[in-house]
Amino acid sequence: MGKQKDRGMLPPAVQLFCHRYVLHSNKTKAAEEAYKTLKGKSAEVKAARLLEKPEVLRYILSLQTEINGSKEEAIDMAKKVLEELDIIGFSDIKDYYEPESNEGKYLSKIGKNTRAIESLEVTEDLLGGVLQRKTMKIKLHSKIKGLEWRGKNLKLFTEMIQGVVITKPEVYVPANGRNIPIGGKS
Repeated sequence: MGKQKDRGMLPPAVQLFCHRYVLHSNKTKAAEEAYKTLKGKSAEVKAARLLEKPEVLRYILSLQTEINGSKEEAIDMAKKVLEELDIIGFSDIKDYYEPESNEGKYLSKIGKNTRAIESLEVTEDLLGGVLQRKTMKIKLHSKIKGLEWRGKNLKLFTEMIQGVVITKPEVYVPANGRNIPIGGKS
């Protein structure tokens, strides 16, 4: 009931702005699409004014909640995504193949690591209706991609000198145009 009341109070153009803002996460683009006559700076100003209004912010929050669920549900989903990336990124061939027996493990023995499998192909060689050999080809999802996405989440690929002010080297140009400081010795 609260959602309908919020929607009914906002003009259609403001509702469209809210929907576009949730879609793009770009206030200027959302304002340009909601108000066709606005472009550039004027759209940016209009968007900033709209985003100051509590009823607009409530409506945007309600739209985001409809899409993503509650904050707790979004956190749970994020944890699941990160767990999947960990399974992919840290998968090990030993989880799928036993070198001693020269054969693959049964999927039931692999457990949750089966989620790192992109594709599975099983072929059976039969001779006279009797199974001679069974071959299993497993292709795993890209470990590199899994680790890259997980690393980005952990911000591992940002500059390691954060918090340290790095100054540009100063160029000394004396007022007299020579490489000798004024009043200095050569």
